[in-house]
Amino acid sequence: MRRLAAKCFSMMLAGLVLAAAAAGTSCWNVYDAALGHSAQAARPPYVTYVEQISIQYGDPSTAQALKPSTYAGSARVQYRGDGLARVEDERFGNAPIVTSVLDPGPPELGPYGDRQSIWEGVHYVLPLISSVRAKSSVTCTLSAGLYQGRQVYHLEFRGASPKIPHLDDLWVDAQSNDIWKVALEAPLSFNFGYVPSVDPVHFEVDLGYEGRYLVVQHVRSEVRVPTHGQLMHVVAQYAYGEYAFPAQLPQKVFESP
Repeated sequence: MRRLAAKCFSMMLAGLVLAAAAAGTSCWNVYDAALGHSAQAARPPYVTYVEQISIQYGDPSTAQALKPSTYAGSARVQYRGDGLARVEDERFGNAPIVTSVLDPGPPELGPYGDRQSIWEGVHYVLPLISSVRAKSSVTCTLSAGLYQGRQVYHLEFRGASPKIPHLDDLWVDAQSNDIWKVALEAPLSFNFGYVPSVDPVHFEVDLGYEGRYLVVQHVRSEVRVPTHGQLMHVVAQYAYGEYAFPAQLPQKVFESP
């Protein structure tokens, strides 16, 4: 018990020290540093991995909802560093699909290929005297604490239009600028009823290191979809594993069948 109490106290102290540091740290500066760090991170030319999929439909807490059901399956993905992937998904009979749009996305945070430079910021030859940001309705607030035992800055973004994709939260390592978790809203198409709908979906993305590469480990999404005059609660979870980083994959892997 004494050892546990000492550990808890040291964690609290670390949080207080980090909070004091955060008081003098700009939220947007942390955001810029995190994006620049991600853009410059090591990227493998090829990645292979297995995606475990669990999707729950329905909502037993709502009398008008559809009957709950669950889909569980897996997919094998061979991914190329420019964002192209070959997917063999049980949901589609393992028929190979070559696509740049994965469900729910590539195993790394973007940007991909030659677009990495858009996250790297501006490199000034002369000393930077001041910086200017365009006025926006989006606010960024910063707090400090612990996330899975790591000292992090928690960035919260508020004020974006709910009708467009937007970032809600970032958890950024206070020492390395690694992004450990992302929460965002993005549109997703559904066709459970007679009329297809595009609804904003809440996504939470957890990241971690596999060897020298920071990759997605888990994605969770949640949305209520109107269908047949009812609301269907859809919760999807994707767990990533069995990562490998081959130096080369045959070109024919990424050719449409």
